[in-house]
Amino acid sequence: MDSILEVLETEVFNENVKTKLSEILNFSDEDSDGYKSLEYLIAQLVFKNEKYLIDKLLFTIHLAKKNVKNNVNKTAALIIFLEKMMVKIQNFNSELNEILFKELSLAKEILKKIVQSIPVKALQGDMTLFRNLKGLDLLKRVKPYHEWRRAINDAGLWLFDKTSTTAPKNSCEAIDYAGNKLKGINFASQDYLGLSSHPKIVELGKKTIEEYGVHSAGSAVLFGNTKFSTQLEQTISKFLGYNYTVLYPTGWGAGFGVVTGLIRPSDHVVMDRLSHACLQTGAKAATNKRHYFSHLDNQEVEKILKKIRTEDKKNAILVVTESLFSMDSDSPNLEVLQKICKSHSAFLLVDMAHDLGCIGEKGLGNPEIQEMIEKIDIVMGSFSKTFASNGGFVCTDSKAVLEYLSFFSNPRTFSNALSPAQAACVNEAFLIVQSPEGKKLRKDLLERSLYLREKLSNYGLKCIGSPSAIIPVVIGDEGLTRILTRLLADHGIITNIVEYPGVAKGAARLRIQIMAGHTYDELDFLAKKTKSCLAQAKLILSTIKSDINLLSEDTI
Repeated sequence: MDSILEVLETEVFNENVKTKLSEILNFSDEDSDGYKSLEYLIAQLVFKNEKYLIDKLLFTIHLAKKNVKNNVNKTAALIIFLEKMMVKIQNFNSELNEILFKELSLAKEILKKIVQSIPVKALQGDMTLFRNLKGLDLLKRVKPYHEWRRAINDAGLWLFDKTSTTAPKNSCEAIDYAGNKLKGINFASQDYLGLSSHPKIVELGKKTIEEYGVHSAGSAVLFGNTKFSTQLEQTISKFLGYNYTVLYPTGWGAGFGVVTGLIRPSDHVVMDRLSHACLQTGAKAATNKRHYFSHLDNQEVEKILKKIRTEDKKNAILVVTESLFSMDSDSPNLEVLQKICKSHSAFLLVDMAHDLGCIGEKGLGNPEIQEMIEKIDIVMGSFSKTFASNGGFVCTDSKAVLEYLSFFSNPRTFSNALSPAQAACVNEAFLIVQSPEGKKLRKDLLERSLYLREKLSNYGLKCIGSPSAIIPVVIGDEGLTRILTRLLADHGIITNIVEYPGVAKGAARLRIQIMAGHTYDELDFLAKKTKSCLAQAKLILSTIKSDINLLSEDTI
């Protein structure tokens, strides 16, 4: 007998059967064999009020409670199941309803005892509470942040700072910050086409290290350039249709460096409010004349530019946006935005970090889809999403801009250049992106994105943005999202949580990142578990709130 349903069909309910039930029953989720057996028994009892069936039901529930022990997600799953069954049989069998109500009450008491260990701090607050520190002791004043973070970590809900222990492939292993081992399907890595483990790139990396060693041994202006970085500059320029490319050791450095390199204190920066931190930090470092427009609102851009030009006809204006925003997976109308810029003597900078290489027929991202290739003033991007390495770049048609950024853009001038192996591997990744294989990988990625979005939406989950490797699933409450992310990890799904200030307060979400190689079974598993784990997370959070009277005025 392999199935618990077969065991329960047995008329003789002896010790051997009880032992077999104990071995098989596992209440980890609503699709387990254990739940099917309970549902089977309840269905039978609706039509047969026979004592041996009630005995079997009680024993099976007893085993379920024994199996959940102090496991919060299994207990929550059992409660949800019993509640569903009570709804189904409420008009059929009052005795059975009474039995289930009693067992449901006991399960809820078990859950209350478990959640008593989760402190208020683990579900409240955000990092902005600790941004502006005060006090004489520079080292001790960070302690409140440490205590807040420790409370979250001790509750098992701190899932930032994970450390991978295997390659970031479809499935991987990791360790969370508390030292707990994680193993499962990887929806957290930014390797959209899976090129970081591509055989050609891995082999080229080995070959380059053997020839050149592992280090560039200098900044780009101080003998850190190699033949590989020179080739990479040419490859990127040709691919994107610009005359010149400036390389940076990180994508963050490219964003910060292009803004601080070109903008002076008398100049203006006009920026989408959701632009990446590197661009926002660069603007703050460069000038006090910063103007922010509502996300994707080109009409507001035009109003801001008109106002600036009415008051200032002498100084430069840089308008900053992204071709794909990573938190919302959406894009601006680039054609309209570029026209607005030109009509007010402003210049447009577009960050292509998240869509270059992985979106579009040729892999040129949303600028390709919107027919804006070679029409944008300045573009920049990162290698870390699609091109198998750290690093970033800025493209321009002006050699004067190229040479100026080479010496007046500090992340390039005062940081060691890309290593020879990095430059060689990124160059190979660009070649793969432009090949028939790259086209096939982009097709696979798009199909999987559309498929998963539909699956999640069918389960009532809120997916926002347009199809890309990023699928934001908005949950809302920060505490609820922390619990959900933990439950998913317990079920073998590794994903990232994003909360305030990364997104608006009360708009916490899962940022699911898929790869071209994810299987449809893996996507189905993610969608199904997200649905069931969210229901469990809501139950756990409501239990915590009722048990410890979690109120908004509670302070950190």
